[in-house]
Amino acid sequence: MLHNQTTTGQVAKQVTECIVNKIKNNWRNIAWVILILPTTLYGFHRLTGLPILFNPQGNLDPRTITFSGGFSAIVFFGILFHREKKLSLFHTILVWVLLGLFAYTILSAMWSSGGWPDRLFSGWHTTEGDRLDQVKTTLTTIGGIGGVGYLVIKYRERSAAERGEADEKLLQAVQQLGNSSAQVRIAGVYALADVADTYGGPYPQRVVDILCGYLRTQRTNNSHHRTKQPTKANTNKRSMRYFINVDNAVESTILSTLADHLKSTTNEVNSTKNHPGPWSHCIIDLSGARLTEFVNFSGVTIEKMNCQEVMFERTPSFHGTTFVGEATFREAIFPQNTSFRNTIFQQRATFRGAIFRKYANFSEATFMKNVSFRGASFGQAATFHSCTFVQQAHYIGTTFKNDAKFVRATFTLDGNFDNATFMQHAHFHGATFGKTSSFSKTIFKRNVTFLDITIKKQARFIFRQAKFNPNYRKRIQFPSSFALIDGIPEEAQWERDNEFVTT
Repeated sequence: MLHNQTTTGQVAKQVTECIVNKIKNNWRNIAWVILILPTTLYGFHRLTGLPILFNPQGNLDPRTITFSGGFSAIVFFGILFHREKKLSLFHTILVWVLLGLFAYTILSAMWSSGGWPDRLFSGWHTTEGDRLDQVKTTLTTIGGIGGVGYLVIKYRERSAAERGEADEKLLQAVQQLGNSSAQVRIAGVYALADVADTYGGPYPQRVVDILCGYLRTQRTNNSHHRTKQPTKANTNKRSMRYFINVDNAVESTILSTLADHLKSTTNEVNSTKNHPGPWSHCIIDLSGARLTEFVNFSGVTIEKMNCQEVMFERTPSFHGTTFVGEATFREAIFPQNTSFRNTIFQQRATFRGAIFRKYANFSEATFMKNVSFRGASFGQAATFHSCTFVQQAHYIGTTFKNDAKFVRATFTLDGNFDNATFMQHAHFHGATFGKTSSFSKTIFKRNVTFLDITIKKQARFIFRQAKFNPNYRKRIQFPSSFALIDGIPEEAQWERDNEFVTT
């Protein structure tokens, strides 16, 4: 007997603590719900004239507002507890029974007449002549509460069965992904995608983590992923090519699967509004991966992407991509042409120390938060034509080995090019500068164009110790509004040593 009392007390304590925690964590939502229902009822009253918030005499009844708000809170708590996975099945049913009793009491008080406190308990007591009605009411209430409890039980059982089924299929797919046969691994990729698409919930992120983890592994160094190690007797171009590319079919399948599930779709009614793909809410972590296949993430929506120290051996395309969260390409290597054209970075973007060995296209890209190209290197032309930098743009120590085009770019706030090196032409023709643009200790080895630029009222330029090549005097162009000395900003200088010897 004592044991039962202790158990009941523990249950009551746990339920009470759970309710208190729910109130603390969701008090703003609760307040909104409490306000919404009375407001809705009032609007219904004004439209229909029915005495919902008013008594028959036409006077506002504040108790009805209180009861309706309380009922809203009860429904809200019911939904929260229904989704609460930490509660046991018994605790969940107990909470629902209590909520059902409260709901019945409040509904009785809302639609009954009389004074306080008879009105509040009108549903639980009747006159002697109404015992049959009392029995009917009691049975109906108990039946409704029991029905809710049954639904909760079936829901929990169904959820548990689905989770078990999903986990089993996930395990089988992972085992396929580790198979020595490339065909089996490809089948494992599709099996993983099917698990994510079928069961939803946490499974898309789990599947994405598994696929990205596979790409981050040293796949070409695993014995079951390759032919025999090339020897002097067996070293030819064909055998070496097969040795390196043996796992590329699997890699290509993974990349295309990710792209297909990240692809944004267009609403048929409103063609201008895109909807993210089913995996767009997932975090893509490819840090340290060596990707030998074509990466085509054009037109996709990505919540957050980490490509730190990634080697893109083939041409990657992020044309029209939307990065909802942070995008990290720190120290990434792009040996081939790279496209970020029309890309939208809604949060911070980092290309610090990245290496672009060939053409890099950032035309019409939008950086809504800070972006950093600090210490980055561009081997061929770098195009930032019509780019929009909403906040700070950092190109500190960046090296442009070929033309750097910022034509008609917009720097809403600061643009920092300190210690940058422009080895070929630097084009800022038609650009817009909103605040501080710093070119301190920047080296311009050839043409420089700042003509037709738009300078906001608060904008200022800093060229402290910047160096220009005297061999290109006629091709160094600044607007007449600049304070120039000998054709260059007053804080800058002509370099007269061998540093600017042209080739």
